[in-house]
Parts: sequence; structure tokens; C-alpha cells
Amino acid sequence: MSMMQRTQVYFDLETLELLRQEAEEKKITLARVIREKVEKTIRKKTKRRKSAAEFLKGIELLGKKFKVRGPKDLSQRIDEFVYR
Repeated sequence: MSMMQRTQVYFDLETLELLRQEAEEKKITLARVIREKVEKTIRKKTKRRKSAAEFLKGIELLGKKFKVRGPKDLSQRIDEFVYR
């Protein structure tokens, strides 16, 4: 775990009570609940975009999942399909 830095934050009473309840239910500290929620939010916002190759691989997997078939001669006639 990286070095921790102490800080102070303010919450309205309703939010603080909900956070305390969650900590109690999970049997962890209030500070840990808050850290986990902040880290989860940050990870969502900084999520790396997929490369073009990863995107195309995802399309391929969807095609396999739903058993989508293209024409057998697609590779020979690709210009016809792409540039019609």
C-alpha cells in the first residue's frame, strides 16, 4: 500500500450516516469505505480508451457470440462491401 496522507473532509449528516452504516455492515473502518468509493470513482473517470485493435476484437467476439456470418468470399470482395 502506498503512503497515506491525512486529510479532512466534510459531509452532510445524511451522507455521513449512510457511510457509517456501510462501514458497520462490512465491518470495516469509515475511512476505508470513503477511500474505496473515491478510488472506484477515479478509476472510472481515468479508464483507458480501447485501441482500434481491441475495439475490432470486441466486434469479432460479439459476432461469434451471436453466430453472425459474413459472405464466404468477403476477403476477395472487401472493396465492394466497404466502398459500395
